[in-house]
Amino acid sequence: GKTANNIDSLNTAVDHLNTLSTYADALKNGNIQLANQVAQSFATATGGSAATNYKTMATAVESEVASLLKKTGATDQEISSWRGNFSSAQSPAQLKGALNTVLSVMHGREQALQQRWKTGMGTKQPYPIYGEEQSKILSDLQAKEGGAAPASKYKIIEVR
Repeated sequence: GKTANNIDSLNTAVDHLNTLSTYADALKNGNIQLANQVAQSFATATGGSAATNYKTMATAVESEVASLLKKTGATDQEISSWRGNFSSAQSPAQLKGALNTVLSVMHGREQALQQRWKTGMGTKQPYPIYGEEQSKILSDLQAKEGGAAPASKYKIIEVR
């Protein structure tokens, strides 16, 4: 149902954000957007793949986050405004901020799903939303992106 689709979107988005973070590092951007844009245009024109990889993955992140947000009532216009926050010309701090903001939104959705689970099941035990690999990625992203990314506060529980 809808909850399972949300969980799938959260886990897929974690994987996509991890790849996007790696591609953001590969851009080797500085603090001046115009300089970044010129450098990437030159690199792309001479066969470099960093900007293309980043833009392709940013589109995948946007699509997955859009899927997640549409399930919470966000409009297409609101969702499309997110894409501008993933410009390959941004400074490292801006790219990190965009990643952390998406992780915060995802954490909010995770919290809502946890509350639904606890209320519906009459339990205080959290539901294992993220797989083991995604939980590790979230922890790694939290450490890499300066600790601002709110990784899941729940330990993985094996469901048998």
